[in-house]
Amino acid sequence: GLTLSESKIKLKNAFSKTYSTIKSKEPSTFLDISLGQLKGLNVHILGFVNSPGVYALHPFSDPFTALFYAGGVDTSGSLRNIQIKRSGKLIKTIDLYELLIHGDSSDDILLQSGDVVFIPPVGDTAGIDGEVRRPAIYEFVPGETLSDLVAYAGGLTASAFTKKSTLERIINNEQKTVINYSKENAQLKD
Repeated sequence: GLTLSESKIKLKNAFSKTYSTIKSKEPSTFLDISLGQLKGLNVHILGFVNSPGVYALHPFSDPFTALFYAGGVDTSGSLRNIQIKRSGKLIKTIDLYELLIHGDSSDDILLQSGDVVFIPPVGDTAGIDGEVRRPAIYEFVPGETLSDLVAYAGGLTASAFTKKSTLERIINNEQKTVINYSKENAQLKD
């Protein structure tokens, strides 16, 4: 995690304790550090991405970098269930909303040569429109609520009328129901 200059200083200080020819505060011709050619990774990026295939990536690549090279997730792909597979086994599932909406990259891992980044089809979705900051169609996972959907949409605008909202729901691709929602209405829970 150090820069090249910081690494040189740290190594020089460590070696100067053992070798008298290396002085920690003086330039030394006996100790030098440099970066050589790093071996690239071959990573399979498959599923619902814009350009699936095998990509040669730099050795410090993560799944987000891999998706960038593959042109991103296509409109039919899941952003909530990105699967990283190594030697045929699922090693990590990444929810890209954590990075895109919350700015949290703690799910990030470094890829290894031969890894597969697989994007399955999009899961359940809900659209939100009206007085929200980012109207769009969002993918949701079990347990998420209407409040989560509003949060994904960046929250309500200052001109939003919060006393009344309308929820349209399609049931089994056959029936459309409309629920008028207000904070006082007990029909619709978060």
